[in-house]
Amino acid sequence: MSAYFTTANLSRAACVAGVAGLMAVPRILDRADGHGLFVFILIFSAFPLLTIIAGTATAWGECGGMRGIFPDWRQSLPWITAAVVAGLLFVPAMLWYDSFRQASLPEYEAARLAGQIPKTPDAALALILWSAGFETILFQAGVMSFVARLTGSSVAAISAGPAFKLLVYLLQCANLGFSPLSALAATGAALTTGIAGILYARAGLPAAMAFNAITSSRFLLALIFVG
Repeated sequence: MSAYFTTANLSRAACVAGVAGLMAVPRILDRADGHGLFVFILIFSAFPLLTIIAGTATAWGECGGMRGIFPDWRQSLPWITAAVVAGLLFVPAMLWYDSFRQASLPEYEAARLAGQIPKTPDAALALILWSAGFETILFQAGVMSFVARLTGSSVAAISAGPAFKLLVYLLQCANLGFSPLSALAATGAALTTGIAGILYARAGLPAAMAFNAITSSRFLLALIFVG
């Protein structure tokens, strides 16, 4: 823990958290009810929370053979290109998957799921920023670096991201009153989390953020082209 609790490490983590926190603000405003004290508390608490999570990546991001949070640009560029290509290939598949999942759910569950989907371009853009910022810091940088520090294995770290994502989805489904069968639909999100994890392990935050942003852009594309 000595590498974590240093001024230099926490300063680096605070810089990363500052950017990710600003990216999270539109999503918090969109999802929160009203714009009062509750929203202010959520926004204010996001920054220290992200600093704690990002600190694991800035301290232990190279454990288990991973490349760290910001590897050398020349080594990362091919992987960033691969992230963009993979994201673009996944968008149509995920649009189909979203439609299939919506059609396969019971009516009341489909209606509740539809309520989670952005209905305006602003809301869709907020989700893109949230996915590229907060979710990348949590499911890739944070979880993976922590597990890599514990196990010394990048394979364990990459596996931990989808497992944690699936757990979060299951808890969300339980909170929304979805059936266990419906919760199994979260395996699609676990798959994309695993791919983002591989990209993070090989090329750090830029590649993972690019992939997550592009796959989340499907909601914006659906609004633009389908309406």
